[in-house]
This record gives sequence, C-alpha cells and structure tokens, in this order.
Amino acid sequence: MEKTAKIYSFPDSHASKAPTQAPEPVAAVRPVFPSPAEVEELLTIFATQHFEYGFTSPADRFIANLFRIYHKATGECLHKIFWAHYTDRRIRTGLLQAMAHIDYTDIAVHGIVMVQAALAAHTDAEVVECGIRALENWGNRESLQILKIAATYPSYTGWLQNYLQQVIEDLEKELADHATPG
Repeated sequence: MEKTAKIYSFPDSHASKAPTQAPEPVAAVRPVFPSPAEVEELLTIFATQHFEYGFTSPADRFIANLFRIYHKATGECLHKIFWAHYTDRRIRTGLLQAMAHIDYTDIAVHGIVMVQAALAAHTDAEVVECGIRALENWGNRESLQILKIAATYPSYTGWLQNYLQQVIEDLEKELADHATPG
C-alpha cells in the first residue's frame, strides 16, 4: 500500500519540536490602497502644480507611480478624491488633466464616471475642456458616444462648442480609419 501525503500535519505529542527546515520567508504585505499621506501629497500636487499641455506634469508622474504600486485600486482612489473635492476647481482640473494621460484600460470604470460628471454638471469651461481632452486621448467608441451626448448640452457655446465638435469629427475619422482594412 502506497503512503499518501497528508494535507494538514499536526505534531505528534512525542515528536521532536525542533524544526527540520528553516521556515519559509513571509512575503511582504503589499498595501492595497494609497495611504492617507500619499493622497495628501497628490492633493498638494494638484493644488500647486503648473500644468502645461504637452508635458508630463508632477501629478502624471505621481499617479503613474501609484498605478505601479496599487494597480487598479488607484482608479478607485482617484474617484474618491474627485467626489470628496468636487467643489475645489484646482483639484478637479488637476485630476482631469492627469486622467487624460492614464491608459483607458486602467481608469475606464472610474474615469468615465468622473468625465461624464465634469461634462454634465460644470459651467467652468476649463473643467469641461479637461474632460473633453481625456475622452479625446482615450480615443475609443465609448469616448465618442459621450462626446456626442455632451454636444447636445446647451451650455457649451463659442470656442468650447467648436472645440468639442472638432474633437468629435477627428475621433470619428480616426475610428473609421482604424475600422477600415488596409
């Protein structure tokens, strides 16, 4: 008869208590969510950074690092920051500006909600512009649909309406070009 290994092993009362092997090293416990100190640092960056389109901002670098450490939990954290500081224009615009540079697959669920809120509820043209830029950068069909809905909002006039229409046209062309074989 073959011996089978036991799944659970309990020490015999008369067995030696000395270990026969060194214990396995305990893996470092990785935090699953950014710490309050990290959130405060990000808020400070949003509040004090000078953002320039076309350049990587301090917030972009900080958020990229958070994604490396906490993966998708970072998206949830950004979502909580957005709603907790919804009335703070500097944080809202800083977050939306940085979000435009986050890969869509990393931020999709939370990013779409934040951008839709920014487009639907804000009369601040800079906040709306940041939301449009995020959708433009993500450049997918879902983004296009949200932009088309936003184009029906009566509060968008002048340069903002022109910008929105141009982004819609460009994105439609880009998506059509990628759908065509060749």
